[in-house]
Amino acid sequence: MYIFFISIFITNFFYLVLGKLIFNKYFEKSKNNTIESAILGIVIASFLSLLINFFFPLNLINNSIIFVAIILVFFITKNNLNSNDYLFLLASSCASFLIILYDNEYRPDAGLYHIPYVQILNENKIMIGLSNLHSRFAHISILQYLSAFNYNIFTKNNGILIPLASIISFLYIYFFNDLLEFIKKKSDISCGKLFSFIVLIYVTYKINRYSEFGNDAPAHLFIFYLVSKFIYLKNYSLKNIHFTYLYSVFLFLNKVFFIFIFLIPFYIFCKNINFKKILFSFASLILLAWLTKNILISGCAIYPLKNTCFANLKWTDIKTVENAHTEAEAWAKAWPQNKNNNIGMKEFSKNFNWVEAWSSIHLKYIIKTLVPFLAFILFILIFSRSRSRNKYLKLCNTGLFCTLRTTYQC
Repeated sequence: MYIFFISIFITNFFYLVLGKLIFNKYFEKSKNNTIESAILGIVIASFLSLLINFFFPLNLINNSIIFVAIILVFFITKNNLNSNDYLFLLASSCASFLIILYDNEYRPDAGLYHIPYVQILNENKIMIGLSNLHSRFAHISILQYLSAFNYNIFTKNNGILIPLASIISFLYIYFFNDLLEFIKKKSDISCGKLFSFIVLIYVTYKINRYSEFGNDAPAHLFIFYLVSKFIYLKNYSLKNIHFTYLYSVFLFLNKVFFIFIFLIPFYIFCKNINFKKILFSFASLILLAWLTKNILISGCAIYPLKNTCFANLKWTDIKTVENAHTEAEAWAKAWPQNKNNNIGMKEFSKNFNWVEAWSSIHLKYIIKTLVPFLAFILFILIFSRSRSRNKYLKLCNTGLFCTLRTTYQC
């Protein structure tokens, strides 16, 4: 068991080192950039694995060479870790270890396509027409590349399990630390602190089982992180738009329906940011590489959207694409709960025929999940508002603030 903990520590160490290499290049070296560097390291590692896979398989040897090379570059360029970094590594490693340790529930998604695709990445570079083996390989998340990249001489096979837990632990520590700063300073709560508090409650209540993470939970939590960074954004500099754009691309590469997240960098871009510098950035390169990978695998830039497919490519199967699109839409609208045997998937998805089936399971689940959470948040807001008003009334009664006395007529 201790060997597995060491593997987690090494993995988190690598993400932190890689993130600091990038972070220190764009920002002044600081003792307070530990968490942001680690999160950035995860994003860069996933992108790096994608680029490598165009030319080489993500096997044990290739991953190990890159792993060691990045660590050597970090120390050769006179970078180093401080006490905060090691404290973070210890905390995040313990959190990641406990997250995986208490997982005892079987989830079929990993066995159906997550782990099989990771094995394909470990054994092959990008395979043209891979979707013809099975359509599920055409809409893989960037997280599978991150998992495949963590297969090296230090972590071995267990390495593919660690990245998901690392993402959750890093982001949880980020929000916890944000709230801890508010508690230490004992200052008035801000919008950002309140948001962190709400996210912590949600994570503790909903995102607490490794077996239920899949690709969705890390992506959802990463959206919260990006929103938090946007709330605290003080200036619309070129560096900030680059990082915001980079994180938005990472989310899009998790799930295509996260495309709405590009509204955040677009909003910042509207603040007179140089368009050419953003267009020809590393994030745009990764986005282009991902779309190219999709075309090589399935013949479609975004699978299974028929309008993004190239029908003239030999490996493009338009009929399979259409079937996959119909199936995906129907399943998203609760096709398994359909009790009308007289309609097929296409008819089920049209004219709100799906509402009854969707409401029977999914609506009840949403209500069951959100009502206790929202009720608790409402209670906290009412309590906070009442406490703030009592504070002002007390100050008014002391006669220290005459303006307050006049305003509230104490």
